[in-house]
This record gives sequence, structure tokens and C-alpha cells, in this order.
Amino acid sequence: STTCGSTTVVAPVGTRTVVVNSGVFPAGSDCRIFVPVTANLIGGYVNTIPSGTANFLKPVGTDTNAGTATAVLSVIDKPTVAKAFSPLSVAVNGTTAVTLTLTNPNNAVAVPGGLTGVFMTDTLPSGLSVAGNQVLGGSCNGVGSVNLADAATVVVLGPVGVNPSAACTVIFTVLVSSSGTKLNTSTGASSNQTGSAGTGSNVATLTVLVSPSISKSFTPTTMNPGDTVTMIIVASNPNAASLTLSSPAFSDNFPNIPAQMTLASVVASNSCGGTVLNSANTALALGNTGIRLNNGLIPPLSSCSVSVVVTAPSPGTYTNVTSVLSSTNAGNSTMTGAADLVVTQPSTALAITKTNALNSLGAGNTMAYTITVANLGPQGANNAVINDVATAGLVCTSVVCASVSGGAVCPPIGAAPFELSIDNLLVNGVKLPTFPALSQLTFVVQCSVTATGR
Repeated sequence: STTCGSTTVVAPVGTRTVVVNSGVFPAGSDCRIFVPVTANLIGGYVNTIPSGTANFLKPVGTDTNAGTATAVLSVIDKPTVAKAFSPLSVAVNGTTAVTLTLTNPNNAVAVPGGLTGVFMTDTLPSGLSVAGNQVLGGSCNGVGSVNLADAATVVVLGPVGVNPSAACTVIFTVLVSSSGTKLNTSTGASSNQTGSAGTGSNVATLTVLVSPSISKSFTPTTMNPGDTVTMIIVASNPNAASLTLSSPAFSDNFPNIPAQMTLASVVASNSCGGTVLNSANTALALGNTGIRLNNGLIPPLSSCSVSVVVTAPSPGTYTNVTSVLSSTNAGNSTMTGAADLVVTQPSTALAITKTNALNSLGAGNTMAYTITVANLGPQGANNAVINDVATAGLVCTSVVCASVSGGAVCPPIGAAPFELSIDNLLVNGVKLPTFPALSQLTFVVQCSVTATGR
């Protein structure tokens, strides 16, 4: 359109040329020509009418424009917003950082001072709130002047500024009070230069994990002193996301009441990953009094276990407590793992008989006594002691282990305490080192008669 009388404006759609024909310009006046234009790309568009391109007819002769005419059109776009949580998964009552990245697509020609007065609003999902009074962080201009209130769930982020052709961040921390998958978006960003808010952010996902659990058991749950059992510690992950274990993930100091429980094998079975070490954080060794697991990973909705072989020397109940299970992304288990191992004093039925082949014998003669010791079961009786005190009128001079059966082993011959000798048999006794159930030993004792009577 135009305010110039009798003027024809030729501006075909889609072209870059405007032609003005005819028209009358009264002396001392001006007129205007209006042509709608569009631009597909942001930036500064400089439009110039060079000198000498406008021709005018005068009553006498012609005239033209002596100088150039220039105008600048700035085509600008709204800023964009991208949102993310870090870390992506946390435990209930944990915290995570919310980062919004603002991008100014406009260059310095279009917006020489960058975007100012930028605002966004973030309505947090259920279970998330601002973690304490805090100052907005990040790299955008002016973030240090924006204060956030503790426990806020609708967070106004701004005003901040974004430099031309640049991206910057605004960051704040939220507290998580409930488990589940949290989906969060923020509004688009408005600014003094671009007006109303643009497109909202992407959907950021936060996984809030519930605490893991730990349990333990002994297999079998009872044993004899000095035997071995397997101690099993099970770590469970109830979440639909993997659980990363800490270092240590757990520690287990073996009980020392009624006696010290110890490690009976340096081989550990471990499906949790990480490393099984002793409680001193060094390699496993026989006799260690505790273990620990450093690091590891439990897949979603599954469990893993660590097993070691232990022993205990004395009868009684050994109450063993494992620490809580610790993870880097789901916190700690609410309970420890505990189990009892019962060490029982073995009992069995023993029988002993003593015979000789004579009913009478004169003084000064010798004879042999046969002592038969039997273990009728059901338990072994290793280290059982036999003792045979000679009656008055007998002088016993020797003893031999004549025969064994059922896996029994003759005691060693010697004068040391409890070894097989006549002196030990008559006084403190002889120890039977290997005496399993349903086994038998036979001893022959040579004695002389020194008195008469029965």
C-alpha cells in the first residue's frame, strides 16, 4: 500500500524486489510505501536503496536521490530450554540437581546485548521440593540475584540474561521425599526482547529408588566344634533400576562369643561383583575374623550373594550380625543382616569291656587283659580318653594297640601326655585321636600278680 497519490507499487510475492511507478509528490511533502516482508532465518537484515536509483520528473528536467536510504530489520527467535536431573537416580530423602540450559539463538547483530529479563517457571512433580533456602546457581547472567525458598514446589526462575549466540545454565537442588519415576518439564522462557514464553522444555526423568535389603544365613545352621559351615549374605534390589554398591557395600565382623569364629577357606563365592576382602581391607586368609565387600552392582529387581566358609571351635550359639547394605544411588538398607550358628557338643554312646582268659592265677605269674573300646554312635568321639588304674596286687608293665575297625586309628606310641604308654594308661589316660561312630579299638595290657585274693 502507499500514501503516494497515483503511485503503482509492484512487489511480487516471494521476490526480493519492490518497484514504484508514477505518483505525484506535491512540493514540500512526503509519502510512504508499505510492503509486507518475511524472513525465514533469524539475524539482522540490512536493506539499502542506493543513491541514484529513484528518478523524479520535475517541471523542468529530472532529479534523483543523491544519498542512500538504509534500514535494519532484526529477526529474532525465542530462547529454548533443555532440562536434566543429576544424578538421574537417588534414594528417598536424597537430593538431586535440576539443570536448565537456556540457548539464545540470536546473534549480536539481531540482539546486541543478548536476551534480558528471561523467566521460566518449573512446577515440580509430587515428592520433589526445593532443598532449603538457596541462591540460583549456574552460568546465566544474574543467577546470583535469584533466591529460592525452602520447600517450594512451584519455582520461578529469573530474571536472568543470555548472551548472543550462547547457552547458559540455571541450577537448583531439590529434595526427594517419595519413591517412583518423576517426570518433570518447565515452561518455555520469556524475555524482554522476545516477549511471551516459547516452547516448554523436554521431559526430564528422575528415578527415586527405595532402600535395598540385606539378609544372612548359615548352611547348615548347626555343627560340631571345629567343623565348617557356609555363611551366605544376600543383597536384594527391589527397584526397576540397577543398584550400585558402595565401598564397602557391607562389612561382617565374625562373633567372638562364645569363642572366635574364623574364616576356614580363602575362596569366596560372589555374584555381586566388586571385591571380597577381609575386614582389614586386604586379601582373604585362613583365620580371618571378618569380611567386607567393596563395590558391586545388583541388576534391577534381583539379588546377589556372597558366601564364605567359616568355623568355630567351641560349643554355644554364635550370633553374627552383618552391617547395613550401602549403595551409591539408593541409600542404605534399613536393617542389618543377622543369623545364629549353633555349635553343639557332640554326644555319642561309648562302650568299654575288659576281659582276661583266666579265672585264677598264682602269685608271681603274669597274664594279659584285653580292653575293647567301642563307639556306638551316632557322633564321632575323637580325642576320647581311656584310663585303667590297676588294682592292688597287680603290676601292669606294658600296653599295645592290638586292632582297630570302622575307621578308628591307634594312638601314637610315646611318653608324652596322652600318648600310648603303660604309665599314661594307668594315671592320666590315653587319648584316641580318631574315633568315628561305629568304630572300635582293642588294647592288650600285660600285668603280674603280686598278691593272693580276688
